[in-house]
Amino acid sequence: MDGGRRLKAVRGGRRSGSSDTEHHLGLWSCTAASGGRDVRAISVSPGPIRTGVWTDPDGFIGRVAQEQGVSHEDFVQQMMGSLGASTGRISTPEEVARLIAFVASPNNVNGAEYLVDGGITKNL
Repeated sequence: MDGGRRLKAVRGGRRSGSSDTEHHLGLWSCTAASGGRDVRAISVSPGPIRTGVWTDPDGFIGRVAQEQGVSHEDFVQQMMGSLGASTGRISTPEEVARLIAFVASPNNVNGAEYLVDGGITKNL
């Protein structure tokens, strides 16, 4: 409960090939269908996150690097370069958590999509 209001999180994904317009219309229709008042529709869309998948030499990315005959660290840097991350790095779980804490807090944000991908989306 937050100040007497219920907070509800809905987890979902964007359909493959759906456009930004379709996604934003979905956010707005979700808000309207819920009765409108005190309902907010906000999307948090993380990209690659610095977890064991990326950091563990025995994880998925580490195994792919081994198969390619490249060091784990070099392969991660090449991946980030090819994805075009303008920050040049992978987001951390803490960065995503801080954003989720903000959007779940009492504020006047509605109908927004937040990307936590270091600028990768602009290149897709």
